[in-house]
Amino acid sequence: RHCLSVLAEAHCLWTNRGISRWVIMLHSFDAYLAVAQGHHGLTGNERHYGATLALPLQTLQPVRPKIGTLAVPMMDFGGPPRNSSWLVSRFRQRVSNPVQVLAPIGRGNPNDDSWLNHPGVTLRNPENVVGVYDHYTRSRPGAMDVEAPFELLRVNHYVDIFGER
Repeated sequence: RHCLSVLAEAHCLWTNRGISRWVIMLHSFDAYLAVAQGHHGLTGNERHYGATLALPLQTLQPVRPKIGTLAVPMMDFGGPPRNSSWLVSRFRQRVSNPVQVLAPIGRGNPNDDSWLNHPGVTLRNPENVVGVYDHYTRSRPGAMDVEAPFELLRVNHYVDIFGER
């Protein structure tokens, strides 16, 4: 599985070079990109649209040529399901902070707060990323790798969607 996912990610990234500003890979059927709720600076007719990915991406646009990777943290949701056909309403219990990797073998950085120490996804600038491997990327030398605050942008991971863990 992982051998093919790396090839698929590399193909997607290189195919989108010169076409897309950003490329993101979600790794599972139980992971969904979530943008902060609210109207954060929206006015007039824009207010009824609510939260979209446009606002964080527009904020990053002036520095996009310098960014290789934007790490998006992952928050686990689960617990006993509620009676709802909407996934976001079924599982309301979540961890208080993004998922962290504690085992030394899985860590990507000795610094505990590094984005390399948590699973999630990366939003990639195809012009500045030269390599991919599942949850991590290799940015072009000189490009910045930054992490989105989980309060603004995150991946909601519904760990109990297919059954209690």
